[in-house]
Amino acid sequence: MNNCVKKVVLLVVAVFAFMNGWGQANVLEQQKKEFEQGKRDIDFLASYIANLKESKDRQALSRALDCYIVLLPEEQRYAEQSVQDFISYIDYQESQVCLDYIKNWDKLTLSEEQVKQMSPKMEVMILWPVFHWMTSPAEKKPAQPDCEEIVLLLENNNVAAVSPTCKTLLEMWQLYKRKDIDKMVKLFVGMLQSGGSVSGIVDIGVIGYLVNYLLEETSVSQAQEIQSALENLLKDDSLERSKASLLKGWNDDFTGKILLGEE
Repeated sequence: MNNCVKKVVLLVVAVFAFMNGWGQANVLEQQKKEFEQGKRDIDFLASYIANLKESKDRQALSRALDCYIVLLPEEQRYAEQSVQDFISYIDYQESQVCLDYIKNWDKLTLSEEQVKQMSPKMEVMILWPVFHWMTSPAEKKPAQPDCEEIVLLLENNNVAAVSPTCKTLLEMWQLYKRKDIDKMVKLFVGMLQSGGSVSGIVDIGVIGYLVNYLLEETSVSQAQEIQSALENLLKDDSLERSKASLLKGWNDDFTGKILLGEE
């Protein structure tokens, strides 16, 4: 008899757990639909985010948290919990939180480790519109992104999470749009001389596109200026192999351009 009772209890518990999970899944699916339809009130987002954290749906959680944090009052938006949520969960390339944190960098109280964690995330978000434009096929290219606001914010706000190299790439992009070769060359040479480096897919993609443009459009004297900076860097035997390989490739390209131009 006791065994029968135990089996019934276990069966009831299993059915309850199943129905509870099924009910939560239905709620989450409904919330996803409402979110996609534009529902953004803060109580709804808080509930939606709690359910998404349970479901492990990283992509949807990233978007929902991005919307939620920017709606919070300042004392919560720049508090430890929101910063940690940004670091841990938000990977949305068009992040509103990223832009808001750049605009209000002085309101954040961050440890050195948090700045280090935010850096690659923020740089990808900042460069993504440019990278997306560069890598889109010609027939599907969006409008060229304008990064002037970000450039000015980074210049004025001393955002420690964004490297000088990332700032230079954005400035070079703005100059590319204006076809200002002289200033592009100066910025690129300055970046090389300062030891700036790229390592991620996005920043390597952006610098690769801009360097190819310079390779096509620079005069022989401008190419010589770039090649001279590259040669000086390549004298350093302590360079990481991947960085040395990238620099050597550029050096060979500009050397070839110079030789062809001098014939």
